[in-house]
Amino acid sequence: MASISTESHPMTGGNGQYSYTRNSTLLKKGVESLKALIEGAIQEKLDMKEVISSSPSKVFTIADSSSPSKVFTIADLGYSIGPNTFIAVQNIIEPVKLKYKSTFQDEDDLQFQGRYFAAGIPGQFQGRLFPKASLHPVHSSYALHWLSRTPKELETGLLPSDCVCYALTDLLEASLLDMGLVSQAQIKSFDLPTYQATPQELGALIKRNGCFSIERSSASLLG
Repeated sequence: MASISTESHPMTGGNGQYSYTRNSTLLKKGVESLKALIEGAIQEKLDMKEVISSSPSKVFTIADSSSPSKVFTIADLGYSIGPNTFIAVQNIIEPVKLKYKSTFQDEDDLQFQGRYFAAGIPGQFQGRLFPKASLHPVHSSYALHWLSRTPKELETGLLPSDCVCYALTDLLEASLLDMGLVSQAQIKSFDLPTYQATPQELGALIKRNGCFSIERSSASLLG
């Protein structure tokens, strides 16, 4: 039977040697590599007039007007702590501002009131975090933290560690053993559950879910 877990395992905060901030360079490269893709998608797909007409309260306002002010809500679901979250959200804010200005460049009385109101949302992905239809762009670099149970599609006895993509991990394991920093028992007790889906697998899952559509897809080489 599939197991369910809601236990939280936060990353190490601060700026110390073992902090997430100082050990997430690869993740930073990943989010930076998506900047052009995000900019293009916002420019092509975001309808600012529709956003303003359908949003609830207070960021977009029309001066001297009785029209209700509006809010544009961005959520980042991919990082727990550190500067990567700010980079990801900034990559959305900047093209949104440009799209806003280009959409309303002929309307002098329309003003952008304040840059943003930031908030952290307490809770877990096993339950609802946001009210229905309350978000506009939602960013997530990783999705496995959404899962509350083991997917049925994963075969029993599958050994992801046999994949050549984990060669770097194997080298690190051997180095730590040679240096005497860890024991063989510690190595055997360490479990880092990951599954790297192919673009075809990811596309099939998104299509089956029915809540999203893929507008653009590309692969990035990090390193």
